[in-house]
Amino acid sequence: VVSTQSTGSSGINAEYGEVLRRMVTNFRVQELQQLMSMCNRSRVGRKQELLSRALYLVKNINDVSKDCKVASSIRDLYNRRYPSRQMQIVGGMQDANCIPLPPTSEGSGPDSPVAAQSGTTTVGPRTNGYPSTSGAYSSSESSADKAQVPVLPDVSFKDLPFYEELDVLIKPTSLVDHGPSRYQETALPFYLSQRQVQAIYDSRTMQPMQGGNVMSYNYMVQIQVRLCLLETSCEQADHFPAFCALKVNGNQAFSFQEPQSSNVKRPPSNPIDITGHCRLSSAYPNVLNVTWAANYGQRHCIVVRLVRQHNSQILLDRLKKHIRNVDHSKALIKEKLSCDDNEIATTSLRVSLLCPLSKARIQIPCRPTTCSHLQCFDASIFLQMNERKATWQCPVCDGAAKYGTLAIDAFFKLIISQSPDAEEIEVFPDGSWKALTNKPDPSPSESHGSSSSKPEAISVDSPESAGPSSSPTKEATPVHDIIDILSSDDDDCAPPPPKKQAVTVQQTSVIKLRKNLLNNLSNLIRTDS
Repeated sequence: VVSTQSTGSSGINAEYGEVLRRMVTNFRVQELQQLMSMCNRSRVGRKQELLSRALYLVKNINDVSKDCKVASSIRDLYNRRYPSRQMQIVGGMQDANCIPLPPTSEGSGPDSPVAAQSGTTTVGPRTNGYPSTSGAYSSSESSADKAQVPVLPDVSFKDLPFYEELDVLIKPTSLVDHGPSRYQETALPFYLSQRQVQAIYDSRTMQPMQGGNVMSYNYMVQIQVRLCLLETSCEQADHFPAFCALKVNGNQAFSFQEPQSSNVKRPPSNPIDITGHCRLSSAYPNVLNVTWAANYGQRHCIVVRLVRQHNSQILLDRLKKHIRNVDHSKALIKEKLSCDDNEIATTSLRVSLLCPLSKARIQIPCRPTTCSHLQCFDASIFLQMNERKATWQCPVCDGAAKYGTLAIDAFFKLIISQSPDAEEIEVFPDGSWKALTNKPDPSPSESHGSSSSKPEAISVDSPESAGPSSSPTKEATPVHDIIDILSSDDDDCAPPPPKKQAVTVQQTSVIKLRKNLLNNLSNLIRTDS
C-alpha cells in the first residue's frame, strides 16, 4: 500500500525516487518505449539505452507537483506490467509499514486513476523505507512469507584487510525469490558521483595481459560486489548461491556454478571486481542484473561498495606501528615457568628464532594477541602468504590470526637484534635469556681421517703380513687357537678355509718336487750303467 502525505520535503522525494527507480528497472523494452512516448522522448535504441533515459528522468524529478507526468506514467505502466503488484493510493498514514508518497496533481485519493485501476487493495511489505517490489503478493500466504524477509537487512560482512571501504553504492540487499521458478533475477541500479569517478580514474594503471601483446587497466580503487548468507547473528563470510551470474549494463561480468559431485570441493567465494564493466560517469546509471538459483531454506544478501585495494607492504607498514611492550612477553614467560604444588617446576624454555613458514631466521617477530605461545613468526612472510590466499591462520597453533589481532613483539625483536647468528634461545623466569649455538658436526674429511688412523686388521695368512722381522714364534701362532665365546660351535670346529687351502698347495708342491728329483736320479743311474 502506498500512502500519500501532503509534504514536499526532500527526504520524501528521495524515498519516492527510489521506489520509481525500482519500478523502472523491471520494465521490458515495450514499457520503456511507451514511457519515452509519454514523456516526449526518443524511443529509439536498445534496452540499456532506454533504461538509462528512464532512470535519468527519475533522477531529475525535483518537485513531484511539476513533473507528475513522469511519476504517474511509471506507476501506470508498472501496474499494467505486474497486475498482482498493483499499488493503491489512499490518504493518510494509517500503517507504519506504508511508504509516504508525495502528492500529485492528477489525484491523491481513492478516486485517483491508479486506485480505480487496481480494484482491490493488496498489501506489500516495507523495510527501511523501500518496498519489496521483487515479489508477487497474490495471496495472504505469499504476502506473509515475503514480509519475513527484510529488503535491507542488518548484515555485517567479515572485514577484508586488503580492501579499504570508501563508500557503499548499494546497501546490503536481500535476494528475494519471486515466483516458483528455480532461477530468479533482479536488477539493482546504482550511481557514481563525480568524486568517486575521479578517484577510480586516478588509481588506474596500464599493465600487459597474459601474452604481453594486449594492455589492460588495473584499478586500485574498485567497484566490488560481495554476496553472503542472509544471517544477522554474526559477521558473514562471502558465500555464493548454488548458481550465480552477474551482468553489468547488459554485459556478462561473473558466473559461478557449484560442483554437482560431492567429491569435488566447492571453490571459495571471493569478492567480485566489476570496475571494468561499469560506466565511469556520473551522468548515467549502472544497472547490475543478478541471476541466482533459489534454494529452499537458504537466502542470500548482496552489497556493492567502492573499495581501495592494498598490498602486503602497506599492511606491514601499518602493523609496525602496533608494537607489544617487552613487559607483556616477560609476564607471559613468568606465567609459563611458574609451577603449582602438583606440577614439576620448569627452570627455562627454549624458543626458536626460525620462522615456521619460511624456515629462515625471523626478521620481524609477530604474534597474535589472542595466542598464548611464545613462538613468533615473520610478519612479512605471513602477510605475503595471505595476500595470495587469505586464510588468516596462526602457523604455530593453527588458531585464528586476524590482521587486527597481530602485534610486533618488542622482546623478541630486541633478542634478534642482539644475537645475529643464533637460531634458538633459552629464556628464564626473570626475563633473562641466552643464545644457544649448535656445535657444528664433524666434516666428512675429519671423520674420514679419524677412521683411517685406526689400525687395520691384518690377515695372518696374507703374504704381505709376513715381514723379515717377524719372529718364528709369532708366525707359528695359529688363528684358530683363539676361541671366540660369541661364535657358534659349528664355526669353532671348522678350520679356516684359506689356511687349509694354503697348506694343501704347499704339500702338493713338495711331493711333486720329490718325485721329480727321484725321477732325475733314476735316469742318471740308468745312463751311467
